Amino acid sequence: MYLSKKWGRYVNKKQIRRVIVTFLPVVIGIIIGISKNHVTYASGNSLDSSVTKLEAKHVGEDRYKVFGSFKSDKVIQSGDYLTFTWGKNAVAFANKKSVYVGDLRVGEMKVNDGEAKLTFDDNISKRPIYGGEVSLDLEVNDDEIVTFGKKDVQLSADKKKVDKKFASILANVNISDNKNYVKYVFDLNNDSEELDSDLVFDEKLSAGQKITDIVITVDGKKYDLVAFQEEFPKAKVKIADQSFSISLDQEDANKKKLIVEVKARVLEEKNFYESNGSVKYQLKDKGEEKYELVTKVKNFDLDVTLMQAYSGILQIVKLYQDKDGKVKPLEGVTFLISKQNGQEIGTFTTDKEGLINVKDLEYGTYVLKEVKAPDFIDLDEVKDKTWSVEIKDNAGKPFIIINNLKKEKSAEKVKTNKDITLFDSDKKKVADSIPSKSSDFKAVTPKNEAAKTLSKVGIVKEGSNSRKHNTRSQSHEDTDEESSDKKSSKLPKAGEVSSNMWILTGIFMICLVFSVSAIRLAKQHKK
Repeated sequence: MYLSKKWGRYVNKKQIRRVIVTFLPVVIGIIIGISKNHVTYASGNSLDSSVTKLEAKHVGEDRYKVFGSFKSDKVIQSGDYLTFTWGKNAVAFANKKSVYVGDLRVGEMKVNDGEAKLTFDDNISKRPIYGGEVSLDLEVNDDEIVTFGKKDVQLSADKKKVDKKFASILANVNISDNKNYVKYVFDLNNDSEELDSDLVFDEKLSAGQKITDIVITVDGKKYDLVAFQEEFPKAKVKIADQSFSISLDQEDANKKKLIVEVKARVLEEKNFYESNGSVKYQLKDKGEEKYELVTKVKNFDLDVTLMQAYSGILQIVKLYQDKDGKVKPLEGVTFLISKQNGQEIGTFTTDKEGLINVKDLEYGTYVLKEVKAPDFIDLDEVKDKTWSVEIKDNAGKPFIIINNLKKEKSAEKVKTNKDITLFDSDKKKVADSIPSKSSDFKAVTPKNEAAKTLSKVGIVKEGSNSRKHNTRSQSHEDTDEESSDKKSSKLPKAGEVSSNMWILTGIFMICLVFSVSAIRLAKQHKK
């Protein structure tokens, strides 16, 4: 026991140790949870020399879509980066977008004022790539040059026509302190005509925008709102986050050209940003008129497509049982290999060792179909079967399939086959044959040593699964065992705990320990 001066009571040392022992795994769990969600960037190299193409497409008014391609001689590493740059006459919204290969985030594309940079993170080592394509939108207010790597392309601004109507609207975008803005410019009474009424202007912005600044120009002289109301005290001005209105007295507006500039901050990611405005007025000796001033600004697109490094290996091992039950490699069996979407990779035939090796495959799922076999093999039993194999590394783990003989044919006609001797894990000979009855094949609990050895090396009957392979495979025929596997696959595996679970458990344990400690200390204090 020792005295706690802070609490003014005795505290049990065992209780303190219990608290420490409880907190230690909690702290470790929180650290693990945070580290699992943290993505790091190494100090990489510029990929400027890998840029192969840069071009721009005019998509309307002053908008361009810029396309760039790159291809590296080496697999791209963590921290490697690519950069677009442009001058002050072009603009794109400040933005960032995660880049994925499949469902794995491997980097980020970030756009700032005058630059767009693609940087790869540590996850790129799990999904090797060697190139890709990048595209982004730019808006220009004058001629500008865009650079990507060691290539450049020129963007030319449209020469806007002067609108001779009473009122008109223009909209453009800009970026300040990495914040995005849309600027709407309304020209009113373009020809400085004589008015016979007040001039009333209203504007309402779509969601995702907020008005931050308004400048009004009267016959070439600019005013902010405070100065404008001092100069024109009869004017009525109303402003809110997404709306603005001004009513200018006939005497003040008569024969004057007005320009209203409304600057709005972009708060939410939208496909379009709109302004719905109108102006009402009456010219001398004419009836009242109203102009609808509506415009829409398209958001800036940003896209990255990566080309995966093709390094996957598929290895097929084809075997058969002769009339004596011996396992032998089978030459001359042809397989059609296709992608899961039906795209054919090609046909491949086993060699003297019963092997097929297909290299440089893109990671993904492939479908195998046996289309041809020697005459003494019973092809009818597999002609309607297919096998799915997932390639997710370059280890080249074998996918093994066994054929049966035709009953009326002799297995001795096979060319250059050799017997296979089976060994256990201690390299002790177990058997040189396999059971001929399919009932003897049990992947989980083999009944004899030969079947156990087959289970170890991954040999499977037609249409069954090899459970020892890194490449996942399955027959397209439904079985009770497969249904059970599908159900169980939805459950978390033993030992798997998410990072969020660690954090929640830690918080719960902290609350529990404090509660128990407080109760015990209170009881001791009463004593």
